[in-house]
Amino acid sequence: MKADFSNAHDTSGTTLHRFSAFLLASVVLILVILASPSWILDPYNKLFPKSHETFEITPVTRENASAIFNTVQGALRNKNAQIEPIGVSFIPAYIPEGTLLYHGNGDGQIPEGPEWIAMDHEFSQNFIADRAGPHIGHGHRSSTRAAEKGRGHPGRFHGPPRDSEDKHTSLLTFRVKKPLSRMILLDGSSAAKTETGEMDQQYILAGIENVSSPFVGERESSVKICEWGKQFGLDGYIRVEVGFEAVICDFFDKLELTSNVTLDWGNNTLNLPLELTDEHLMDEYASLWDSISAMGSYDWAKMGNVHDKREGRILLDFSKLQTMLNRTYVGTDPYTRRIYNVSKDLRQDLKRDLAQSLEGGVDPYGGTDWQLVTTEIVDKFSPILQIINSSLSDEHSDGVSKAKNLTVFTTNFVRRFLSWEEGASIEERILAAKNRAVEQYVHPLQPLRSKSDALILSSIRRVTQMIIETVFDSFFVSRDILDDYFLKNEIDFTGLDELKYQVVDLLEVLRWESTYYTCSSRCSWDEICYTPSWGPSPLGWDSSFGTFTDSYGKVRISAELQCVSYKTILALGHKEW
Repeated sequence: MKADFSNAHDTSGTTLHRFSAFLLASVVLILVILASPSWILDPYNKLFPKSHETFEITPVTRENASAIFNTVQGALRNKNAQIEPIGVSFIPAYIPEGTLLYHGNGDGQIPEGPEWIAMDHEFSQNFIADRAGPHIGHGHRSSTRAAEKGRGHPGRFHGPPRDSEDKHTSLLTFRVKKPLSRMILLDGSSAAKTETGEMDQQYILAGIENVSSPFVGERESSVKICEWGKQFGLDGYIRVEVGFEAVICDFFDKLELTSNVTLDWGNNTLNLPLELTDEHLMDEYASLWDSISAMGSYDWAKMGNVHDKREGRILLDFSKLQTMLNRTYVGTDPYTRRIYNVSKDLRQDLKRDLAQSLEGGVDPYGGTDWQLVTTEIVDKFSPILQIINSSLSDEHSDGVSKAKNLTVFTTNFVRRFLSWEEGASIEERILAAKNRAVEQYVHPLQPLRSKSDALILSSIRRVTQMIIETVFDSFFVSRDILDDYFLKNEIDFTGLDELKYQVVDLLEVLRWESTYYTCSSRCSWDEICYTPSWGPSPLGWDSSFGTFTDSYGKVRISAELQCVSYKTILALGHKEW
């Protein structure tokens, strides 16, 4: 019987066509690969977008690399800014449309010039709530300022003065109607209102030549900075006090008023008179109001604590970062370094570069958010390094026990990257493994857009290389000891001493105190783990709470942070002024 193929499809032509297309595509791919830069062929650089070759990736000292890493990691984080108080960098920032900003004053009017806003209403409310109207209770303690404590200086603050007893203060809420696309974040505790370096960035932007005599106040600095920024449309600049605040250069340009609340006096809010005839009840009344006021201060501190994680309503463009760290020598100690005294040429160069970077506005969406990269590194390696350091420092453990601990905490990490390759030497395998580890944690999320991106990438890479080197060394030192132990050979423990020095040195260079400083016990639901600040704060300006003085007379934040409630603030007097 003859078969009928009349309904069958002739696929020979289609098959030939597909094969030809596949062959052509393969040839094109081979030609593209052969013509590509060498980094594409490097198996340890596959994660890098091609455009990064446009910018020179240059060596950076480990100290500068660490400082730039910490600048990125600490940006918009309240805790980091307090523990690394003297900032040396300027990061272009962006506040999106729809964001609410808060301003308190004594007349309820929209500011006609540069003025301060807060990102949290608790900040502004605590700033102005009791600056007008009568006090509750006879003999009730009035607010005090840091000038009475020795550190502050009259006229240095930006808040409204104490108003008369028949007036009210106002809390204004603004909505961003057009993005504030030309803002500058000043890192460090940049609202500290001190003469010890925290204000240096503002002195540079304001063009103040002499910061000691005569003293120039904050308001004059804000006017000068906004005048300088008119050439490229500066919207303002951002600082940290307890939580984040900003100077807005023009409230009528990109903001709209959505709420204007005149705050009633405290006694009216409680529906009580100012004075009670019963002396005992009067004392209770005054005590109650003190507690309410302390709670207001605690609310402010709590919101600042929330932003230890990051102030998420402000966006950053790291590709436009400008810093003194790659321009001149800057000290490594964030408590003592200064930049106001660099040469005039350096100050002018930085201001010029910053102005140029802001001319076209900030685009926080198109580049790499390098803080995502640094945070992954800190989250991964800070516990490992702490464990390694603790194990090596344990005076009650012998060498074998230390080696066992190190092996437990490092083996899985090393094993993940140490590929078995037949014929390869152990040295080659280790080098390749370290490269793989670095490339996994250090890669841009978008193509590099600037020299600043390249500087940040170089810095993060250098820091990560140091960390990976130490983790691998910890593994192999401990492995050698355990090999001899289990095979009953003579054991050489000198590697542990060398490793201990290496780890201590690394931790000193990294300066990850912002991660390691914490409360030893878990705070209660009505408490926060409080990081002291350097300017006006709920626990007092120039308070010694949570700080210590080192052998050189420098006040520093203690590694052991403390749990704080409104009762803590009440016991300390609770008034930041």
